[in-house]
Parts: sequence; structure tokens; C-alpha cells
Amino acid sequence: MLFEVSDARVNASNKNGRTPLHLALEHGHEHLAKLLLRRGADPNRADERGCACLHVVCKRSHYRNDALLKILFEHGNGPIDVDARDDEGDTALRLALIDGLDKVAEILLRQGANPNLANDRGETPLHAVCQKKCDDAPAKIFYDVYDDASVKMFRDLCNGASAEMLLDVCNDASAKTFFEVCDELDLRVRVDAKDGSGRTPLQWAVAMLLPTTVDVLLDHDADLSSFVLPTENRFDEGFRKFSNDDDDDASRNFRLITASCAWTIVERLEKSGYELDRSEALTMMKLFSEHGLIEPSGDPPERWYDDEWLAWQAKRIKVNSSLSLYDFIRLTAEEAAKLLAPKDYLELARSKKLWLVYWGTSWDCCITHMCDKMSWKFFRFWALDPFRELIRYRLPIECCETILKRLTSRNLRRICLADAGRSLVKEEPSDASLTENDWETMDEKSDLNNFQHLPLQQVNATEEHFYTFWARITGQIDARDKSGNAPLHLAIPSLAYNILDLVRSLLEIGADPNLANDAGSTPMHLICKRRCFDGLGQLFWRLSPPRWGSRCGSMPATSRAIHRCTMLWSMSTTRWSSCC
Repeated sequence: MLFEVSDARVNASNKNGRTPLHLALEHGHEHLAKLLLRRGADPNRADERGCACLHVVCKRSHYRNDALLKILFEHGNGPIDVDARDDEGDTALRLALIDGLDKVAEILLRQGANPNLANDRGETPLHAVCQKKCDDAPAKIFYDVYDDASVKMFRDLCNGASAEMLLDVCNDASAKTFFEVCDELDLRVRVDAKDGSGRTPLQWAVAMLLPTTVDVLLDHDADLSSFVLPTENRFDEGFRKFSNDDDDDASRNFRLITASCAWTIVERLEKSGYELDRSEALTMMKLFSEHGLIEPSGDPPERWYDDEWLAWQAKRIKVNSSLSLYDFIRLTAEEAAKLLAPKDYLELARSKKLWLVYWGTSWDCCITHMCDKMSWKFFRFWALDPFRELIRYRLPIECCETILKRLTSRNLRRICLADAGRSLVKEEPSDASLTENDWETMDEKSDLNNFQHLPLQQVNATEEHFYTFWARITGQIDARDKSGNAPLHLAIPSLAYNILDLVRSLLEIGADPNLANDAGSTPMHLICKRRCFDGLGQLFWRLSPPRWGSRCGSMPATSRAIHRCTMLWSMSTTRWSSCC
């Protein structure tokens, strides 16, 4: 009505430089946009930030952006500049790909948009595809399978984000669609273009953990000759993209997606001819350790695998056609590595099977367990050479592989760190005499002998069979670290469930019970500092009576107190035996 009775200025700009057409497109008013174009509105007019009408449409995070774009091209007056840039140098095509608007991007390409124009930061549209923070379409699962309540729950899990927006942004076909359209139109894409920081699309896709995008880039001959695996800091954003400070259920579920995406990418890179070096392998191990994707040392706080509700659900979830999650949990890491590849875990993580299960402590441990089993093969492979170097090649490779099969992912990583000259006590200190200043002065690439913290002391105390084997092979039974601690000093403060067996093994193979560290403390001093009397004193008294005094002149306890504790332990043991 306004256009019929008055001569309205359809190209008038407000204080931000925006015309009525800008605002109509921004708010999705299709009919009004058609009227403005028929009345002569200029679709190429830019606002104060350099955004033309195409930029406005491609920045919208709502549906029907493709319909608005078609209106511009069908009802516009004269040609539209599809490669117009805003103040940051971004074209409409790049903005559309940033938000995952694949249909919009396809329309722009068919209208002649240049797929290689870079912005002021040197980032091309292909960089935008590879910088997306999601490679999955979990929202689509809920639209296809579940009801409105399930969709609402999904929105809640994703911190209130719009499921429609996630469905667009998180689709898995952006790179594939982009290349298919460009191939159809015979448009050459610069696959190895570098941005202002020197990063190629492939490096971005790897860092953001986008396995499908990595596959597409490698299928289109992305150059691996100059490729370098992203650094820890650049990888970190990809590892954190689904996590938050609250550690809620969504974060726990997405951990499996994160782990499976990472190993799927590594597997694809290796199959394409890329060879990781040891430092890159350590980077991957560190990221998995820091983000809780491998199991902690020792037994879990609860026997989560005995949870009846977990077992009930796990029996109904199929990891593949012939293996239930319940059976998978009971496999060894080696057996799981033979049956499942990273892509199998990724397929499970992307499916609907894990979305609506009951989430609690047991399920949290189960997800970590799955991530750990997925990682174990990689950790074992990279621990083999460091292990052989640390034992100075005294065993055949077959024996070394047999030993490593019995170790956990975390302990395999410890071997790699020991060989690299790093100290695990920095991450998991077991003695107060090792101060933070000691670790700050360490050079991460320094020789292990220069730091004087030896491999035997870096093995987890719960791995008693390996701990004693190492001592026999290397002769490091009484080796000392920078603070004068021998392996026996470090074993005693441990809270390992098999502490008695561990200490007994060390004493039986010749560990000196009277060695004092730099603080003047003998192993008996450390025994007397423990919060509970669990038989260590009795064990020392029986196997190798220690000297009670230290060079500082102090005694861990009076002889009478030690004797009384020893007698009480013996009496309780005798009475229990007679009762049995």
C-alpha cells in the first residue's frame, strides 16, 4: 500500500548505511523484498561495513536463506556482483560456507562466484569449509527418529543452541558438495592455498577434527609433501569444540566423537603416505591424556562395569553387527584393536544408539574406556621403539611386544615420555621433595640421564610385573632421581592396591631398604608417614631389617612403637589364619 500511494525512497540509508532491502532480507521478509526490488531497490548497495545484500543473506542463521537468494537473482534490477567483498575482504560465498549454508553456496557458485577469492587474512572459501567446528549431523538423527521431547532435550544438551542451526552448520557434506559443484562447473579449486598464517585447508581440517573433510581434500590431491601435523595449541581447539567447563552429559557423549574423529584422521593420513614422527605421536598422546580420553592410573573409583543398569543397556547396543557393547567392554585392548577400526567407533558415535541412554558415573567411565581401547593400538605401536631403546635392545622384539601388550595406554605413554627425557612426576607427583621449580628448569628434549630421573621410576606402581622386570633388565634397582629418591622411595607413598607385592618384589631383587634420599629419609621414614598401617613395616622387618636412624639424626618412630605395631600385625594375621 505504501508503494502504491507514495513515492518512497527505496534506497534510503539509515545511520548504519542500511537500506530497507537490507533490513527486509535480514528479517526474512520475502514478499517485501520482492516489492522493494520491483520498485528499483539496489541489491549491490553496501552498508557502512561493506556488506551488500548478498552478505546480509549469507550471514543469517535462519532457514530459507536459499529462497531469499533466489529472489535477489530473479527480481533484481541488473547484474548482481557475486564477488563483492565486505570491509574484511569476505565474499558472500565464504560467509555462506562459514555458516554451513551449502544450498546458498551452491547457488552462488552457479551464479559465477569465484571459489578461490581470499579475504584480508588470506582465507579462501575452502578454508571456511575446513574451519567449521562440527563435522557431524547429530541433530538430524532427532528430526528423523525421535519426537519433539527428544529434540528439546538435544537443544538443552547443546546449551540452548537452535537445532535448525545445528542441522545446517553440522552437516557432513559441505566439502563434498563444494567440490562436486566446482567439478560440475569446471571450476579449479586451489586445494593447497595458504592463509596469512601459512596454514592450508588440510591443516585446518585436521586441526578441527573433520575426518570427512580430510577424506575429500586427500581425494582431490591435497599435497602431503609439505604437510605438518598441527601443533598442540592448534589441535586444542578441535579437541575442545564439544567440551565445556561444566563437564555435562553432552561433553561426555561427544568425547567418543572427538576420539574417533582424531584416530580416523590419523589412520587416513598414514594410509595416504604421511609418516608421523615421534614428537607428533607424543603430541597426540598428550592431548588424549589431558582431555580425559584415556583411563586414569590404577583401578577406577567404582567397579563401573558391574553396574546392572549399564549392563542392561550395553547388551542392547550393538557396536557392530556381531558385537554388543556389553561384550566389547569385556574384551582386552588387543582383542578390541583386531575387531574394530577407528571408523567403527566413529560410526557408533554418530549413530542414534548412544544419544538417549542413561548417563551417569558408570556411563562416563564406559565412554572413557571405549576411547582408551581405541587409542591403545596407537600407543603400543609408538611405545615399542622407545621401550627397546630404554632396555638397550637386550630382548628380542617379540618379547618386547609381549610385554607391551600387558600395559595400559597411560603406561605406554609413560615409556614414550621416559625415552624423550621427560618426567611423569611433573604430571603426577608422588613426593613433596620434588618441587615445581624442578620441573620448570627441565628441557623437554633434554637427555634422560642429564635429568637423572630414570625410566624405572616413571612406570606406574600398579604395573608390578613390569616394574620388577624393568629393574632386572636395566640394573636400575637403586637408581636415584634428582632428589635422591630410589624406586623404593617412590613406590611406598603409592596408593596402589598391590603395594605390598610391589615393595616385596623390589626387596627380593635387591633394593636397598636403608638408602636415604637428599632429605635424609629412608624407606622406613616414608612407611611411617602413611596414613594407614597396611603391613609395610612388617614386610620390611621380615625381609630386610632396616636401620632406624637417618643421617639427620631423626628416627621414624621409637623402637618400642615399631615393635608394638609389628607384633599387633603378626597377632592379627595369626588369629585370622586360625579362624580360617
